[in-house]
Amino acid sequence: MTFELLPLHKNKQFSTECAEILNEEWKRSMTARFHALEKSRDEYPVNLVLIEQAGTSEAFVVGHSRLALVQGQTDKSCFLESVVIRKRLRGKGLGRILMEKTEQFAEKEGFKVIYLTTHDKEEFYAHLGYEKSQPVVSFGTDIIPEHLVKQLTGNLDSEEHLASTIKHTCADTVKNGNPPVSHGPTTPKAPCSGPIPSSVPRPPVPAPPPPPPPVVSKLQTSDISRFDPACIVWMKKRLQA
Repeated sequence: MTFELLPLHKNKQFSTECAEILNEEWKRSMTARFHALEKSRDEYPVNLVLIEQAGTSEAFVVGHSRLALVQGQTDKSCFLESVVIRKRLRGKGLGRILMEKTEQFAEKEGFKVIYLTTHDKEEFYAHLGYEKSQPVVSFGTDIIPEHLVKQLTGNLDSEEHLASTIKHTCADTVKNGNPPVSHGPTTPKAPCSGPIPSSVPRPPVPAPPPPPPPVVSKLQTSDISRFDPACIVWMKKRLQA
């Protein structure tokens, strides 16, 4: 068997298979899944697909991995956000092949260190050369533009400075007699000649809304542990120079 790891955004014919494999492990709507996969690009994050018999009419997706950039590290580093093998093909050593080819891809891209997290596969990754590490910062979901990352991570004002700024701004407003600025539509106020007579009935205070019904969670214990910070293990591996 021959395998090849390909960037999904350059091989979009495999998008449906890749989405199905991901949904075997983490259920989402296909619309949401395709939207996430379409974020793959050369500048990262990048979705990678492991293809068996690539270049032939019988080529099909075996697994998927996703790499994102890591911020604030001395060495150029990446974060392995997800790695998954098609369920019916598990237990055949394909996970190791996917990891090795993902690491080779990262190495060719100039990365020196690769990070990942796990809650139940620490022993598997240890056998591949990973060791425990401290958490790192990754913006793999592309929520924040890259040119703002340094500002967000390196130039944040302290809480004391922010509170002082707000305090002085409010003090200047009161001192100068400037009313707060309203950015919404304004409505002319009716003239008022005095206090409202006590004989005028006031509208009743509306009753508070009823509490929402209790949410019945369908999460299994293993699902909960995946998102529990106390159960997540950070690991890293230094790639070959």
